[in-house]
Amino acid sequence: AVFTDHHPFSKAELEAVLRQANGRPIVTTEKDSVRIHGVWPEFLQRPDVWGVPIVPDLGADAKAFEHFLLRAVHE
Repeated sequence: AVFTDHHPFSKAELEAVLRQANGRPIVTTEKDSVRIHGVWPEFLQRPDVWGVPIVPDLGADAKAFEHFLLRAVHE
């Protein structure tokens, strides 16, 4: 199952995901894990549920962004 960004999960939806996965791994982002935890914390403790961190990749702009942040903090 695929859900839109900021989806308000229900326990019934998460149960349906478990049935559909049928033992295969379920992957969610850490961001969605926060909302899932509010509905059904035990869901996230299952060994077949994997939380993936969101890591920003600014590519070639990374140094410019770092410089911008450091200037903003020191102002």
